[in-house]
Amino acid sequence: MPAGGSDGGSTADSGNPVDGGSTSDSGGPADGPAAMDTGGGDGYVPPPPGPVCTPPVGPPDTSHPTSVVGTGAGTCNETLLAAAVAKGGIITFDCGSSATIPIMTTLTLRTDVDTVIDGGAQVTLDGGGTTQIMSFNHANYRMNTVQLTVMNITLSHGKISGTMRYAPAPAPCSQGYYDGYGGALFVRDGEVLIVNTVFEGNTAEQLVYSIEKLIKENEDKLPEDVKNEVQGDVDGLKTALAGEDEEAVKTAFDKLNASQSKLGEAIYASSQAEASAPSDAPADEQAAGQPSDEDVIDAEVVEDEEKK
Repeated sequence: MPAGGSDGGSTADSGNPVDGGSTSDSGGPADGPAAMDTGGGDGYVPPPPGPVCTPPVGPPDTSHPTSVVGTGAGTCNETLLAAAVAKGGIITFDCGSSATIPIMTTLTLRTDVDTVIDGGAQVTLDGGGTTQIMSFNHANYRMNTVQLTVMNITLSHGKISGTMRYAPAPAPCSQGYYDGYGGALFVRDGEVLIVNTVFEGNTAEQLVYSIEKLIKENEDKLPEDVKNEVQGDVDGLKTALAGEDEEAVKTAFDKLNASQSKLGEAIYASSQAEASAPSDAPADEQAAGQPSDEDVIDAEVVEDEEKK
């Protein structure tokens, strides 16, 4: 977003307006860009930056909630939260103290009503390493202006796996899955504001898992050299992930991301070869059911005179 500024110039730290330029540190006006005597040199000191713009959005007021989940200690649960989410609007919690709410079924957020979820800095939604926590999925793209605000809450151990794989094709065609995004929160075609929220231990479709699955499902279509190369890169990334060297992880990830495209190329080539291969059926079987010259019988149609 472009930074805001005053009309005709910037202001000094003292707040005095300036026409057409900045000011010196003393707050007095200057006719042009500020300069400083550096001890006899001609060095130019650029003017200070303009004022920082006011943030376009901020935390909404949640003092008048549409729904309050819970009525005290031990009462907050997934069922009550799902009912509140189905209504939309402002959602707060009364859990008595810090509370963790296990999420067993993904919370489907409304895409036609603004929703605010305010955990009050005391609530954790936990997917248990098996469930995507929240999904805002509008059918269009960059058209919807409904806003989702998630604030003062922790989203932990959400998980989602891919189910719809792209058809195998050579690079640079897409590889992997159509889905499998947003272990904690998935948003498509909506405006989202995240305030004071912790994302912890969430996972989406993982490159290692998806590639190992692809290799296993297509072993008969992959040349040994391709399969061994990519599997070696998978193992390399696993090793890097088990360590604490972030640069090693990045290097291993980039290497696997480059080599995995060979899987799609090999699978695509195998499919094309199968489609264009001639049938293995013997010629006599291919001709089965087709009449030969020996099967043709010459005949003459003779009308029955008695029926005339």
